[in-house]
Amino acid sequence: MKTFRLWVGRSSLLLILWLLALPGAMAQVPANPIGLNPFGLKWNQIETDKVQVVFPQGMEVQGQRVAQLVHMLHDRDNVAIGNKKDRVSIFLQNQGVLSNGFVTVGPFRSEFYTTPPQFDCTTDWLDLLTIHEYRHVQQFINSRHGITGFIRKTFGSWPFGGLMATALPRWYFEGDATITETALTNSGRGRLPAFEMEYKSLLLSGRRPSYDYASAGSLQSFIPDWYTLGYYLMSYGRERYGAELWRDVAEDAVRYKGLTFPFSKTLRSRTGLKPAGMYEEMYDAMQKRWQTELEQRNSQTDAQLRSTRKKRTVIDYNNPLYIDDRRLIVTKRGYNELPSFYLIDEAGKERLLARPGVLGSALNSTLSYAADKVCWAELGFDLRWGNRSYSVIRVQNIRTGRKVKLTKKSRYYSPAFSPDGKRILVVEASIEGYATLVILDAETGAELQRLENPEQWFYSFPRWMEAGEQIVTVAKRGGEMQLQRIDLRTGRAEGLSPRSNAQLSHPFPKGDKVYFSAAYTGTNNIFVVDQAGQLRQLTDVALGAFQPAVAPDGRRLAYSSFSVEGYEIREMTLQADTGQPYTPPPVLQRHYAELMAQQEGGDIIPQLSTTSDSFPVKKYRTWTGLINPHSILPLIEDPLVGASILADNKFSTLSMEAGGFYNYNDNEWTFIGTLTYAELFPVINLNHRFADRTMNQNNYSIANDTTVVLSIYSEEVQENRTSLGFTLPFNFSAGRYATNLRLSANYQLLNLDVDEARFDRPQNFRDTIFVSQVNRESPLFRERLTDGTRNAMDLRFTFFSFRRRAIQHLESRFAFVFDARYRRLLDGEASEVFTLRSDVYLPGFARNHSFSINGLYQRQDILDAYRFPNFFVYPRGHNGVLGDNVYKIGFNYSLPLLYPDVPITNLAFLKRVKANLFYDYGRFNFDNIFRDFSLQSAGVELTFDLRWLRLVEVDCGVRYSYLIDEGLGLDSRHQFDFLILSITQ
Repeated sequence: MKTFRLWVGRSSLLLILWLLALPGAMAQVPANPIGLNPFGLKWNQIETDKVQVVFPQGMEVQGQRVAQLVHMLHDRDNVAIGNKKDRVSIFLQNQGVLSNGFVTVGPFRSEFYTTPPQFDCTTDWLDLLTIHEYRHVQQFINSRHGITGFIRKTFGSWPFGGLMATALPRWYFEGDATITETALTNSGRGRLPAFEMEYKSLLLSGRRPSYDYASAGSLQSFIPDWYTLGYYLMSYGRERYGAELWRDVAEDAVRYKGLTFPFSKTLRSRTGLKPAGMYEEMYDAMQKRWQTELEQRNSQTDAQLRSTRKKRTVIDYNNPLYIDDRRLIVTKRGYNELPSFYLIDEAGKERLLARPGVLGSALNSTLSYAADKVCWAELGFDLRWGNRSYSVIRVQNIRTGRKVKLTKKSRYYSPAFSPDGKRILVVEASIEGYATLVILDAETGAELQRLENPEQWFYSFPRWMEAGEQIVTVAKRGGEMQLQRIDLRTGRAEGLSPRSNAQLSHPFPKGDKVYFSAAYTGTNNIFVVDQAGQLRQLTDVALGAFQPAVAPDGRRLAYSSFSVEGYEIREMTLQADTGQPYTPPPVLQRHYAELMAQQEGGDIIPQLSTTSDSFPVKKYRTWTGLINPHSILPLIEDPLVGASILADNKFSTLSMEAGGFYNYNDNEWTFIGTLTYAELFPVINLNHRFADRTMNQNNYSIANDTTVVLSIYSEEVQENRTSLGFTLPFNFSAGRYATNLRLSANYQLLNLDVDEARFDRPQNFRDTIFVSQVNRESPLFRERLTDGTRNAMDLRFTFFSFRRRAIQHLESRFAFVFDARYRRLLDGEASEVFTLRSDVYLPGFARNHSFSINGLYQRQDILDAYRFPNFFVYPRGHNGVLGDNVYKIGFNYSLPLLYPDVPITNLAFLKRVKANLFYDYGRFNFDNIFRDFSLQSAGVELTFDLRWLRLVEVDCGVRYSYLIDEGLGLDSRHQFDFLILSITQ
């Protein structure tokens, strides 16, 4: 009994502490977007006691394989994560062209985006994705211990997720999943030299970021992400302390055995090291091993740097292509620049050629050149459905600048011009996950030829042989890759390179040879293979060489080489005897990959191919589990306390919320209930709100035939508001611009209960006005607000278009926002409000600076008895004021000041310091007073980008406002405010 009492006391204290920290914890859990899948898409499912796999009709083969693999993973003895087990729902999303996946706690499910990337592991994409994402499922299930498990049972999914993510660092989740995908396949990121080269670049450059630096990241310098940090840090821990280390540490952490920084304290109790100490040991071990590998290399590559412009931040140069014997076209992108195409001349001078839309990552994107034109693939968007996207082909003439969108609603990747520029070769990734090589007309985009693929190879990076009747491509199947040459007339394919589990990419044919990048040596290097299959190694770089291109005269080879400052273009001379003959090893060995495979039991994919399990398939109805409450969210945010219940169905079409909140400053209650249904094209909204409202009133009344009394007072109203309406969301995004239009219309039923005593309070402001004769028909005289029911409408038009931002851009360099809203009562009683806002963003004096102007206008008769909620944004530092017409224009100039990248004790890591200089001018007037009143302010906002408690990204700071016009109701012209602009994961 004594033990039980101690547990209750400890749990109560933890619960109180967690409730106080709730806003930070909740910031780590993303909201659920809904209405993402096209209406009318037919779905099937496989249901077992271990998994539910839901997939579009036509993906039965993939659904069976995912279910079989999950069963194998479920039944394994998972000593490294724990053996708690539960059933999960997995949705296969095949309508988009992005390659990704996620697991979320509320509602508990996983979603797989099934289209494979071009630059990939040798393991099948869906197999790798299943292993990685199901490991997250196991992490979440095995975090249901102690106070964290208690919170899940008491408050549901999202509070559980917030508390779990507060206890465990983000590198734990992704590092453990990356270890699993590596250990249970013959591929996985931990076996890829392109994954390893990131930390190796830090070690070989002499940089040694601290643990805080490595875990927080940087907006200025290159730091590998938490996938890489987690993989190496957790692999080192498992090598030294055993496979069970992180299982035990995580279980103690989610039990909160240590009220603050529980993960760090439990790790120290088991190893004597905090994460920072283990990181230092891991770094030393990796540096020693990689330094030894570097010393054992036989040669250095004799190559000159072609991208010679000095880098002030991380800049990547990729996809070099010769347009003549000396000049190159490249793709350039960086922390301060969106991807663009540049021409680099022999002296290293750069000239901008084109600005493409959203490209793939540096090694997933391609560029092709012929006949004065370049072509590429970029992301295309569906008008309505978020899960449907496209990969479209664009072509631009570099001499005239004319750019055309060659294909629409296509799924084409890695386009390549034929030598004469009249045809384009692409990979088409079908919604079923298969790859087909297709030839298009370069002028019209019409399909000219489709190559059969009966053996179901997955193709990537196809290119034309110079003769124009053969092509070469990377082909993947069964956990292996090889280069294949395909004859367009016969369709016959033959292997040019041996099959291997080494990653191959970016072939470039020249004459009777094919140059390509391969990971044969444990580093991605450039190789060449001739028609007879003779293989030669051309580069021997320390980090990675990719995307080879040969000059028209065949004398020079350019390639993209990784460095700690970003990819750079290097060039070397080619001769007949350049390079060394090379024979690939049968298997690529990596230190941690082999150790983790031994602990986990090794590659399980061969077992999957021999299983005879086949699960029954049945129809999935999208209304299944439509009402699905999953979380109770307490709210403690001064001066509000309360809670809400959230309900989202797993198919992401219906979202509901019900809650109540008490404002203890004003002694007022608010109750809400919302329902949003988004399976159809219009999004249907239904909500109810009961609230104690305070409405500021202005009222003229007649005392006698020559006397008018002006009263200004606050009316206390209990308002029940029920609203039903719809929203039409349109996504017109294309190229570099994200463009959205939203039209919404809502009908509102208002029931008001007015506190009659407010009008006659002695402390109300009154002013007696004497006139010669009262005009009783004057519009000044209105009835006061009374109890009863009103009907109202709410119409809104919102449009925004902004150029996408690079990492360091504070705002979009070009953006336009327009928002118009009209609300009015539909009964005879007059009350209406019209609000208009428009923002324009323009470039500042430097690349990362921003200048913006925002203007607002609101029209509302101050004598209206019923007042709609006021959303007007007043000049900074001033209180809101009433007026029949209110105007505001604001000017902002934003700029970064510093990128310090320094820890502030254990609380935060400071990444960036920013400033925003502003001037606001506001004006308000009254219809019956011939005078305008102005409100002006100027000042500065100093804000900071922080990694707070190693958990969340926080943008916060302070604002100083100097009130040029004396503020109404304010004691000082000097106003200070604390700002929290965003909290994100």
